[in-house]
Amino acid sequence: MKRLVRFDECKDAVLSLHLLRELLPKVRDEERYWKWVMISLHSGLQGFMVLLLQGSDKLEIMSDNKSTKSFIHYYRGLAGLHGDKINNLPSPHLKKFRELYQSIKNEDLMIPSDQRRPLPLEERHDTSVMDLDAIRNGFVHFFPRFSSSDALGFIEVTRDCLEVISFLVSTLPKNVWCPPQLEMESINLIAEVREGLETISESVEGVAENHKLGSSTKINWTNQC
Repeated sequence: MKRLVRFDECKDAVLSLHLLRELLPKVRDEERYWKWVMISLHSGLQGFMVLLLQGSDKLEIMSDNKSTKSFIHYYRGLAGLHGDKINNLPSPHLKKFRELYQSIKNEDLMIPSDQRRPLPLEERHDTSVMDLDAIRNGFVHFFPRFSSSDALGFIEVTRDCLEVISFLVSTLPKNVWCPPQLEMESINLIAEVREGLETISESVEGVAENHKLGSSTKINWTNQC
């Protein structure tokens, strides 16, 4: 074990897929693991959106707020800055999750690549990505209460958002992957998660059929206090 822990955006995005693969099978025995599946999925999707959008200056992933504008102002004049002035640069802020998603739908904002092309996103992807963000925020900023949600809704969100991640992985230029084997690792992880998800989907749908439950998969947080 190393004392110095290093983080980078590429390995972090791939690690989120590892977590997703490890956590997803656990929902079969303990449904509350869906919380951590959603959080891992959100982290992975955000990570790969950042990888697609960031250039060498990372300006396209920065939020449009006062702190970030100050950073950009100083960044563009960085060549003339020295000593303490560089250390005192304001910290930039990352775009919000939904802003990143809108950005990946704009082909002009993608990092330069010969493979640059519009992502094949549909309305269902838009809906599931927005649902994922709402679910994740609900879990992370959890207010003490009893709540319940339809597992089929979680499955639908996971399936659609995993497709978006797959689109992103296939669009990323080769020079983003460091080390290069992370690309194939991501592809294999996505395939494994998909396979596991379909197994869980069949199981949950079987339960719904046996209990004559409705087909609605819309996720609602239900206060029962």
